[in-house]
Amino acid sequence: MIKEPQLTYLLELFTELGNMSNDFVLAGAQAMQFMGKDIRPTKDFDFVVDVLSLKNKE
Repeated sequence: MIKEPQLTYLLELFTELGNMSNDFVLAGAQAMQFMGKDIRPTKDFDFVVDVLSLKNKE
């Protein structure tokens, strides 16, 4: 559903983050593409991040 090159960028980001990527939630229009077929796609990604959880993992 997520088109190239955005899909590759997202996968590379999550790969680099490793287990810390569990604290990221994909939001916005990119996430909405998983909910229906007539969603207007965008090229950016919006994330919700649990920064307190990430801070505690350092």
